[in-house]
Amino acid sequence: MKSKIICMVYSIIIGIMVLSISIIFVTKDIKRFENKYYRYNISKRTEISKYESIKIVNQTIDYVLYDDYGNIISNYYSMEELIHLKDVQQIFWIIRFVEKISMFLFILISIIIYRLKDKDKIRKIKKYILVITTVSIASFVLLAINFRNNFYIFHNIIFSNEFWLLDINRSLLVALMPETLFYHLFLKIITIYTLILIIFKIILSFIDKLCEIRV
Repeated sequence: MKSKIICMVYSIIIGIMVLSISIIFVTKDIKRFENKYYRYNISKRTEISKYESIKIVNQTIDYVLYDDYGNIISNYYSMEELIHLKDVQQIFWIIRFVEKISMFLFILISIIIYRLKDKDKIRKIKKYILVITTVSIASFVLLAINFRNNFYIFHNIIFSNEFWLLDINRSLLVALMPETLFYHLFLKIITIYTLILIIFKIILSFIDKLCEIRV
């Protein structure tokens, strides 16, 4: 029973760790904005040049992730946009904190599991990771099907104010980072998250076979 609970907790921590890593990785990937500039019709949404748009987006991401360029981006965005970005920044601080804690717990519980005298521990972890992957993919697909509505609900739940309700016709932030961009980022998070969990499962299967050979 003890082994089962430890393996279950370990699998959940892996899921949380992988999700937080995927979110941070994909957010950093927004900085490859130049490849997406024409795809999202940014030039039609704003009168700012391509070079300036790319620079502003990169500085905005650095501000959200690392608290850099705060004084600079204040020259581009309205007060409402800056307050919203500050809220987003706080969310990413939480995600990064969760990422670090889950990594620490992953290492700690890995040591505990290594010392567990349970020959089926790897199989249990594989089973739980499969369940987590399946449930996660099903949830992600449901969210993606009606992304616009779920995107709105997500903002209502996460943010305690209404500064995220920006005017789509006037907001530079919305023009540079339209909803379509977030939809594709969401799909990318799903893809990376799933691939990493599959890799985990493959590695565990390899370790399981090695253990069988040694026995």
